[in-house]
Amino acid sequence: MGGESPKSASTGAGAVFLSYASQDAEAARRICDTLRAAGVEVWFDQSELRGGDAWDRAIRTQIKTCVLFVPIISKNTHDRDEGYFRLEWKLAVDRCHLMAADKTFLLPVVIDETREDDERVPDKFRDVYWTRLPGGETPPAFVERVLRLLSSAPSPAPILTQSYRVAERQAIHDTEARPRRPVRRRAVAAWAAFGALLLVGSYFIVRNDLLLRRSATLSSEGGEKSIAVLPFLDLSEKHDQEYFSDGLTEELIDRLAHSPDVKVIARTSAFAFKGKSEDARTIAAKLGVANLLEGSVRKSDNALRITAQLIRARDGAHLWSQSYDRGVANIFQIQEEIAAMVSSALQVALSGQGVRASAVVNPEAYNAFLRGKYFLERAEKDDIVRSLAALQEAIHLDPNYALAWVELGWVFNASPFSGRMTPQEAHSRALDAARKALTIDPQLAAAHFLLAGLAWNYDFDFRESRREYARALELDPQLDTLNFPIIVAVASGRTADAVIAAQRLAERDPLSVLIHRNLASALYNDTRFAEAEAAMRQVFDLSPLAVGNYAQLASILRARDQAEQALELLERETNEMYKQAGQVDVLWALGRRTESSAVLHTVEQRYGDKQAYSIAESYVFRGDFDAAFHWLDRAYENREPPLTLIRGDWDFRKLRGDPRYMPLLAKMHLDQ
Repeated sequence: MGGESPKSASTGAGAVFLSYASQDAEAARRICDTLRAAGVEVWFDQSELRGGDAWDRAIRTQIKTCVLFVPIISKNTHDRDEGYFRLEWKLAVDRCHLMAADKTFLLPVVIDETREDDERVPDKFRDVYWTRLPGGETPPAFVERVLRLLSSAPSPAPILTQSYRVAERQAIHDTEARPRRPVRRRAVAAWAAFGALLLVGSYFIVRNDLLLRRSATLSSEGGEKSIAVLPFLDLSEKHDQEYFSDGLTEELIDRLAHSPDVKVIARTSAFAFKGKSEDARTIAAKLGVANLLEGSVRKSDNALRITAQLIRARDGAHLWSQSYDRGVANIFQIQEEIAAMVSSALQVALSGQGVRASAVVNPEAYNAFLRGKYFLERAEKDDIVRSLAALQEAIHLDPNYALAWVELGWVFNASPFSGRMTPQEAHSRALDAARKALTIDPQLAAAHFLLAGLAWNYDFDFRESRREYARALELDPQLDTLNFPIIVAVASGRTADAVIAAQRLAERDPLSVLIHRNLASALYNDTRFAEAEAAMRQVFDLSPLAVGNYAQLASILRARDQAEQALELLERETNEMYKQAGQVDVLWALGRRTESSAVLHTVEQRYGDKQAYSIAESYVFRGDFDAAFHWLDRAYENREPPLTLIRGDWDFRKLRGDPRYMPLLAKMHLDQ
């Protein structure tokens, strides 16, 4: 730690500050040496400062100016009641309160078996992912993550030495090197209806790739013909091509998923390992596969270098590796080559069934398309605006890009849940996008599935939705049908069946953020609140910055009579609409009814044309059923998607005996 083991007096901006107990100095030294070898300036040195006021001022200055604060957590920090490192931790936490919610500053490192629920670390430390570096042994993945975080800081830039630049170039050629891991976890899109927490319904509400991520099911035992494609690492000079490397990864998953005899892990579970340092055997064991495909992308202008390697998990053997130097225009050819080579290495021939032809010839359009997918799936604050801009750019560059039209339709579909447009406007624009895609390619399964979602969400035409859904499956049998029973169960009021369906899906894709959010909603609606909270806690571990996380957890805690904690969580919610809608009920539960009514009035004025369903829920909570039905009628006029799931929504249970309830269901054909 800084107190007993003073750090260097150098004041290079952009430094990493290591905070540790004196007993952990050796482990801290290992971490420091590894980071410095990569060209990172680390504030750690036991030779210059020896205590006193000057030493204390230097420590405080560095904590105020460093880019990353790395607390080293161990049994030693747990056992010590006092220590200067505790002051350092407090100063770092205090600085966090001045930062934006999406700013990464704390990077906790655990060097032993200390649990993440250790009561002797600041609560703020438990809000972020902990990296485990036993004994201070620092793998390349952690170094890469630090470099990424430093390079993403607005200013000042980190000091990267020439030795690091050389090492980075060498890593691109070194296909036999220790497996690398991408450095950033991405939040899966979770634009869903807040009012009832009906994220189960977001299987139709969100978008096709999240609803139906390709996943071959022919081998569930994790045999030799099973594989997970790990997110390819962005090694571009500015580390600003993550969307491109992620897009390449998704395309490879999609292609391999059409192999007739290969089990391919779904994208959401594979992407959960971004930024983590588990070895190949551990990752394979968690995912239940025998093989891993990993690689890297370096993109500069229109030049690409892609490396890929197929690893047998049980012994780390490289079954195949290859490097590709091509232009961006050849990206589709590279994808096919990698997929074919991997399939051959697994002694499985691609069937070719259902694999769409790569009709896009404009590499700039494809690049913009990948950016749009990336932002929609990440689902952090303002990402839907970024996604919309990128997809509109893709279509401008290539008006006949059918998949870009489909993706644009899902962005419009998600827009009401971010407060960007009314449901009617979203429906109209999304429907136009789907029809445009089918005009270009009438056999595009993804477009038919978009139509299925729109028919369900906005038209309340469940027969048409099922017809389009069946057509999509006919065109592409690889579409995952496990989620449809969840939708039907909630819409029918069978909450226990919804939980079972969600649990089965979680078993199949255990590291998916969206699935765990849906599971939390299903458990909530089945009044299993403690289990719902546990599911949401897992979501935070996987994706702490996704929009709606804090609002959903706050509602669960409010249902568990923990309104004070719920109110604190809502202060961290990045979506103002979700935040205020949640505050209405929590303030009412706390007896602060004047404040609650004031916020409710604001919500009605600002969001009545988008979130009438949520407003109706607040009136149910207050016991004002007349106002509740008024706003439910408004939700019907608005064509708000969560209204289709009202029968299974626990928050509306008190209305079920009201004579106005069944006529409302009949209007939506939900009374059968």
